[in-house]
Amino acid sequence: MDYYLNQLLLDQNPKYFRNIFLNMAKEKRPQALAYINSDMLKFPYLYTLIPEIDTLNLYKSLNSRNLLALNICSQKIRNIRIASKINHLLPEGSYLTHGTLKWIFDTGSKWIAPKKEANVYDGIIDDASARLVVEYNDKSILKGVLTLIFKRNRKDLFIHDLVWCFFKGFDKDLLKSVAEYLTSENDKDVSLACRLLHMKLPEESRSTKQKVYKDFVSWVNENSPFLYLTGENFQCSSDPVHFDVDLEAKYLCVEISPITRFPFKDLNDNELRYLESFRARNTEDQIALSEYSHKIHEKDISLWNNWLSKLMNEQLRIAKGDLGVR
Repeated sequence: MDYYLNQLLLDQNPKYFRNIFLNMAKEKRPQALAYINSDMLKFPYLYTLIPEIDTLNLYKSLNSRNLLALNICSQKIRNIRIASKINHLLPEGSYLTHGTLKWIFDTGSKWIAPKKEANVYDGIIDDASARLVVEYNDKSILKGVLTLIFKRNRKDLFIHDLVWCFFKGFDKDLLKSVAEYLTSENDKDVSLACRLLHMKLPEESRSTKQKVYKDFVSWVNENSPFLYLTGENFQCSSDPVHFDVDLEAKYLCVEISPITRFPFKDLNDNELRYLESFRARNTEDQIALSEYSHKIHEKDISLWNNWLSKLMNEQLRIAKGDLGVR
């Protein structure tokens, strides 16, 4: 019976699925409750059965996972009556647990809701994703969030909240996963990857796409310790720069927090003095200094220390000479 119910839903026949559950609940209530409270249940099935749960008033027989999940659903479907019933049953101070949110995302993010339900259902998945990342610092879902972003984009569905969530978690290595879509045969994938990475569209040839991908991966490998979140997103800009390189950090070769932009170690007096001189230069000079500094730091620490101790004008002369900058 369980397989039959699930198969009907997977075949996009939620109406039949709901009718079968309704009949089962009327004739064999314990069996229906065992099904809906099962550890094997997936979130889309619970979501689809909200009208039946309400009609049969099954709330008192639901486990805490289902009650907590339905609580977030009632907020999204804006049903105050259902929300009131659920809140009455939840112990005081009850809150969406990490396990419930993870269950919603892990078992529900791949399901394609019927068109008339898509906006509400996708909103629930987006809400669960954001809470997992922001409240529980759960970065394990970010790969799934990224997959879902591109999946929705191919269907022209809403992605802005998911993109915000993805960058809020900011796993630097996953920038490379975004870049993989640059080599896709799907034009929508390539276009979105460029928007997320804030780069120009590569030419159509496969070799060009591969080169752009490899160049970006090399760029991430070089700049990873110095990347930070700008705070820009699609909610406030049509062309946001989600992340950037902190030139000061790259110049001193110190890793920073991508969230706060603070170095992970305290700067000593010499570093603070170097930084003061660095800040007095224009952006073009700062780029040249940071590029050269990182280059020789990776190559020869003693040479780097010697160069860094020189006066700023001399540092800049050497840096521009080595980089071929006029």
